[in-house]
Amino acid sequence: PNTTISNKKNVIYQINCNDCPAYYIGQTKRDFITRFKEHKSAIINNTNTTSLSQHCSTHKHTFKFMKYIDRTNDPFILPILESIHIFKNSGDSNLLNSQRDPKNFILPHIYKSLI
Repeated sequence: PNTTISNKKNVIYQINCNDCPAYYIGQTKRDFITRFKEHKSAIINNTNTTSLSQHCSTHKHTFKFMKYIDRTNDPFILPILESIHIFKNSGDSNLLNSQRDPKNFILPHIYKSLI
């Protein structure tokens, strides 16, 4: 990850597959670099805890970095931001997120029409 943002908290990120156009969108309240290491560990240990680790395990694909997408100072806004970014990409077949509405946060339909 970019060292200027590696210590940032409350971020939305994207991880691109190295071997195909697939990508994953996630969020972390902790340091950006800490979450990156957790994703790497899940893939190495084959724990399949996310759609990303399942994809890498199933297809023997890899990833190298996370891309910063968005940030908030309010950790309670984070799931809303994540939902918005996933929703904006929900029509893309390359999006790996199996949960199109993370954390069971239901983005009200009135807002979806504005996105």
